[in-house]
Amino acid sequence: SFKDIFLELKEKGFERVLVFVLSVFRSYPSFDRYHERLAEARKAAGTESIKIVETDPFHLNPLLVEAVTSRISQALEKLPKGEGDAYFLFTAHSIPMDWAEKSRYAEEFEECAAHIAEKISLTDWSVAYQSRSGPPHYPWLEPDVNQVIRELPKWKYTRVVLVPIGFLCDNVEVVYDLDIEASRTAEEQGLHYTRALTVMDETDFIEMMAQEILKKS
Repeated sequence: SFKDIFLELKEKGFERVLVFVLSVFRSYPSFDRYHERLAEARKAAGTESIKIVETDPFHLNPLLVEAVTSRISQALEKLPKGEGDAYFLFTAHSIPMDWAEKSRYAEEFEECAAHIAEKISLTDWSVAYQSRSGPPHYPWLEPDVNQVIRELPKWKYTRVVLVPIGFLCDNVEVVYDLDIEASRTAEEQGLHYTRALTVMDETDFIEMMAQEILKKS
């Protein structure tokens, strides 16, 4: 637990802890909640003297952009050649609207997607959200990725490429919500589905993490 970690840090004489929250876009559930839990654990352990230092936001970091564009290039190699235009959908986890309104989560997502699209000269692209939960009547960020796929004009696009930039690893939400559900939706619409891998162990992303940590060390 966080409390146990702070107790161990105190025992070993550390006075400062560096925190890297692995969330590309910041909101209450993706960032602030971790900060609260750390503060609570530090207090519970009686280690308020230990300073908590957080790394900077990285949604526009050039190395993250390089890592994503590399994954997109790998995905494009899997696409059938000469079968019409491809539409690119950048995705991130949806969050409740009231949390979104208190953060720059949606803005950071759109900024990141636009930055990547500009770098590789994409013209046919948009953002969409996935993995929403909770009561249906409770408003979450939209549009849903499946909704966007269903509304793509069939006369124009034959392929859809999903780019989950809101996720750093291929977790169950990426694999199920995209590779199963969104893939099925694309198939129903007569579209060829391809997904870019998340950045995970991509070299530029690992270098970015190291640089961000060293900046605060």
